[in-house]
Amino acid sequence: MHPISIQRKPDVLKQLGISATTLHVRINTHKFPPPINLGGRAVGWLSSEVEAVIAAMAAGDQDYTLEQVVTLLIEKRATTLRGLFDGH
Repeated sequence: MHPISIQRKPDVLKQLGISATTLHVRINTHKFPPPINLGGRAVGWLSSEVEAVIAAMAAGDQDYTLEQVVTLLIEKRATTLRGLFDGH
């Protein structure tokens, strides 16, 4: 397992080359993973998830496939958490 790194919104926007509005549209249409809460009003994205979505986009995947990628990434969050508590 490699270290977890978190990207803040300005970094994600710069990496994707999109506006904040476009980012939120993609989150709301399940074409980008939602942020994780860092406490207070701070949020961020797992770098591995951002990279996975960019890789899917680069591969030319259509919107329905991006939705599937995002669904899998969110499911992986829950699986990783269960593994931490189960000692796996």
